[in-house]
Amino acid sequence: MKKSRLAAFVFAGFVFAMVSCSKSSTGPTGATGATGPAGPAGPDSVYHSAWTAVNMTLQGVDTTGGANDSIWTQAITTQSITQNVLDSDLVLTYFYASTGLNGSGTPTVLEASDLSLNVDVEYSVGSIQIVSYGFDFAYNGVTEIRFVIIPGSVLVTNSVLKGLTKAQIKASSYSVISSALGISDKTTPK
Repeated sequence: MKKSRLAAFVFAGFVFAMVSCSKSSTGPTGATGATGPAGPAGPDSVYHSAWTAVNMTLQGVDTTGGANDSIWTQAITTQSITQNVLDSDLVLTYFYASTGLNGSGTPTVLEASDLSLNVDVEYSVGSIQIVSYGFDFAYNGVTEIRFVIIPGSVLVTNSVLKGLTKAQIKASSYSVISSALGISDKTTPK
């Protein structure tokens, strides 16, 4: 009988402990905290910079082969250009002429490879170097610059860009590229 009482006492203690542990007291739910900052773009995300003011510096005059062209340069520092971007992605650089090129009156967005600009763009880790030969950007109406990074995975999966060579993509108009990539400002900088 002692064993039965002891077993009953242990069992009652066990049941009491279980019931006590299962009940919890909770207070009212607190207010929702502030939303944190957006994280970095993922590896398959298209990146486009903000439009940046043209701020080219006259570096000298190119007299090679009898030429007499002014050399204008601008360096853009950016953490977005990484070795991985250089190895596997496509970077496009666009120029915006708010009054059109040479004062034509029509706002224009051109890719840097457009031959009429006579511009070289060199990409390196952390930097974009723009060199213009004989083309004074400010005088000719070019006021802003933007660059777009298209990941290699997007180049092969995007329904508009899929199957195009990098040269064909560079030759596409800004409106085609911005539409294909979901860039909201199609023709004018914000």
